[in-house]
Amino acid sequence: LLLSDANMPRYSGFDLVNTVRHNEKFDRMSVAMLTGLRERKDVERAVKMGVDDYIVKPLDPLLLVQKVNALFSKKPPTEYPEIRLDGANARGTMDWPVTVQSVSELGVRILCEFPLKPGMVINVHSAFFKTLDTEIPPMKVLNVDGDPSTGMYRAQLIYLGAREAFLQKIRRWIYTHGASGRMAA
Repeated sequence: LLLSDANMPRYSGFDLVNTVRHNEKFDRMSVAMLTGLRERKDVERAVKMGVDDYIVKPLDPLLLVQKVNALFSKKPPTEYPEIRLDGANARGTMDWPVTVQSVSELGVRILCEFPLKPGMVINVHSAFFKTLDTEIPPMKVLNVDGDPSTGMYRAQLIYLGAREAFLQKIRRWIYTHGASGRMAA
């Protein structure tokens, strides 16, 4: 979408519209003239240049939004600007459901609906960890086994940088509930 005034420093908005309309790269672009010029000759000139709408200033902001939405409805964008990110800007997080199958002082075994890549670092949150009332360390994926018939994947994770206080709480829970103790749902 191009919104152009008719009177701009150094260039005419009419010339800009004419240039855009004669460049096939912009043939799907909506063009609106947003100007204080109210005379019939100016409106006719803009229409001849190929504007899709002629909006006279001053205007109500709500009217401008409605007109812009109408222009996008008539000619939806075919491209969306994007930039490639790298470094710290490229890092992000995702949340997805997993089932925690077992917990040990070394790590966690989970069941999920997609393959995790060995070496990737993830955070796992569950009701069990909340009962420990301590900070949960990030976990690194050691290995992943998939079952094609069910579409489920079992992953073994190890704690990264686990503090001794966290490990003590895990050990205490295991010793209290037995090595084969079940975690309540």
